[in-house]
Amino acid sequence: MNKWVANITMLCTLLALIALPSTAKSGFVFGQNKVITTDIQIPVDYKVSAPCLDKEIQLTGKIKAQFRLTGGSYLEADISYEGISGTILPSGIKYEANGTSNFDYSGLTKQEFIYVGTFVLNKPKSFESLMARVKLRIGVNRKGEVTATVKEVEIDCST
Repeated sequence: MNKWVANITMLCTLLALIALPSTAKSGFVFGQNKVITTDIQIPVDYKVSAPCLDKEIQLTGKIKAQFRLTGGSYLEADISYEGISGTILPSGIKYEANGTSNFDYSGLTKQEFIYVGTFVLNKPKSFESLMARVKLRIGVNRKGEVTATVKEVEIDCST
């Protein structure tokens, strides 16, 4: 009879393990197929050097981003830089940002990483433009909520 009880106990244990909700390798606490969508606006307020103009440019506005986290380990993002404008100091000449980027990141194992995106700053009614590079610090907490902040912005005069 003890062998029969041991077999029933082992079968119940196996069934309980199979029935438990799965967790991703990254340690997030939700099921494999759950999708969490996060829409955020990332503030930008940076004064950076524009070497080709031998001036500084004040960048202000917001980066708009939508993040989709699936199963705790697959992250997709759509990022728009069109909410950013730049003002050359001290002249006051304006530039408007143009550009989007997207990425997908499979096998998310860290809770934080750096993403580098680029966008163009166009001077209205002109062919003059500057290339900007932004480093975003992107974090994902254990609930699957995504946060992002600007770590650094640089102007590249190669356009």
